Amino acid sequence: SRLLRFNRNGKLKTVTHHWIVESMAYFSKLSEDEQLVVRRSLELIFEYFDLDFHKRVGVSKAEMQQVIDAWPEIDDLDDDSVASIAINNTLNELLHGVSITDDECRDKIGVDYVDLLRIYKKWASLRGWDRTGVR
Repeated sequence: SRLLRFNRNGKLKTVTHHWIVESMAYFSKLSEDEQLVVRRSLELIFEYFDLDFHKRVGVSKAEMQQVIDAWPEIDDLDDDSVASIAINNTLNELLHGVSITDDECRDKIGVDYVDLLRIYKKWASLRGWDRTGVR
């Protein structure tokens, strides 16, 4: 079967059902604990940005909330999807932009800085990305 999808840029894509099942697994391939860390990170980013939220994170506050509300069924199929951009840019901002401290990381997300970085790199690697950074 085929499914028509729109990516974040409004481009129409036709993909087969099999490909979607395989590709939607990026976020779902993380352990439940790792998925929870990502969710807490997405919720935390609201504390760091207000007027410049979209500029810094690459998605609007409303789009971010939609990703959080979809959890754990986050659809990060496409690199240009709202979910993919939200996850990538949030983790990048926390680790390299606002430079969350180890204590803040443990208190607000539940893991230390090194483990958050490990989860970010794992998620990016599952996507086939050879590096992390703003997208």
